[in-house]
Amino acid sequence: VLTVAGIEAWRSYKATPKAAPAGTANGGFPKTLIDGTGEKVTVSKKPSRIVSQTLATDEILLEILPPERLVALSEVADDPKYSFCAEKAKAVKARCTNSAEEVLKLEPDMIFVASYSRAE
Repeated sequence: VLTVAGIEAWRSYKATPKAAPAGTANGGFPKTLIDGTGEKVTVSKKPSRIVSQTLATDEILLEILPPERLVALSEVADDPKYSFCAEKAKAVKARCTNSAEEVLKLEPDMIFVASYSRAE
């Protein structure tokens, strides 16, 4: 499981699939990113089971990725009072709780959290 403290490190990702240039049949992976703490993190393959634990990352990820790659969103993703993505969020079944165990049951290969998220 890879935990990324912010989405900035991932912003170079292009959501629209393109033909891979010669020598990059693996889609440009592995990729080395810098997380929100300044640590280098290597992503070995294109993440396919992504969890978002904040509304901000819910909204961004729903704009740049197909919903099939998202396995869970934050608990407020469905609330139109707070969320600009409430309608799109319906395509993703699970919602994150603050329980690390519940998140890990989803078998994510990438988790987006914020610096204010609980450390567990």
